[in-house]
Amino acid sequence: MVTMEDVAKKAGVSVMTVSRVVNGVKGKVSEETRKKVLEIIKELNYYPNFVGRALHGSKLKIIGVVSPLVRAGIVLENPYYYELIMGIEEVCTEKGYDVMISTRKRITSSSDYLRNFYERKVDGLIIVAPSIDTVKFDLIERDDVPVVLVSERTSHKISYVDADNEAGGEIAVEYFYKKGHRKIGILTGNTNMRNAIDRFNGFLKGMKKFGLELRNEWIIKGDFSYQSGINAGKQFVSLSSLPTALFCSNDLSALGFLNEISRYGIRVPDDVSIIGFDDITASQYAHPPLTTIRQPIFEMGKAAAELLLARISNKQFQPQGRIFPVEVVERESVKVN
Repeated sequence: MVTMEDVAKKAGVSVMTVSRVVNGVKGKVSEETRKKVLEIIKELNYYPNFVGRALHGSKLKIIGVVSPLVRAGIVLENPYYYELIMGIEEVCTEKGYDVMISTRKRITSSSDYLRNFYERKVDGLIIVAPSIDTVKFDLIERDDVPVVLVSERTSHKISYVDADNEAGGEIAVEYFYKKGHRKIGILTGNTNMRNAIDRFNGFLKGMKKFGLELRNEWIIKGDFSYQSGINAGKQFVSLSSLPTALFCSNDLSALGFLNEISRYGIRVPDDVSIIGFDDITASQYAHPPLTTIRQPIFEMGKAAAELLLARISNKQFQPQGRIFPVEVVERESVKVN
């Protein structure tokens, strides 16, 4: 393994000079010497010791992505996270940053979210769809931690990226209504998450706007997972009176629901129409292809990374909130009633 001493010897400089170049210490090394050292580093394929860089207070050029749902296996199950992380990585790779995804099994407090930063494993964090009661924004502000939220909003001085989830819920009801549906139900998301709450509130707003009755049995609780869609399908077929349309709070649970009710001979859209939310790639390959509310997941990931890197590079950066519009993507899971 090539060491810092090997680089120093080859370049004809001291180990301290190499250390200053690696750690980006300005004003201590001439531009000519810095370029020479960098050339030797490239020639010898030297990889700096990131622990050493952390001890020197330098940036590691690593950002962390953490979420209560990003644990072992869940990224592979839910394409939402895959598409979001691809957007984050595109920006980070361009800027020379690596992305570290946390796979902690359970997050119960802000200290869990911020642990990687405090242990100096990352330069900043993107927190995705946190539970509403686990992020202590005053702690982030107090310790001046570079953080960007995704699918959460705050009035604190913290940047965030979100979709217009409430509008999405209302748009879904309006779409059903224009197709002639009056008996509309909902499969909720995880009600401890802001995006699920906003989608549900938008749904209720739409129902009220069009004067539609919402029976309690037509509100089926889910948690955004494929399994919750399967469970919802089992509950749906046992209802005393079936709605003609169901708004699923995300595509993954919609796909689970669609597949489960087909086992009972219930056809989509002939017997029940379905609208999802997200527009993950898998939605277009469902049978039938899923009509959904699209949020620009990849673009949201890029925006989150841009905001975080701007904050890391400039402590005076003023926090920003970016809200992305949503839209209906028409496919074949809704019929005219």
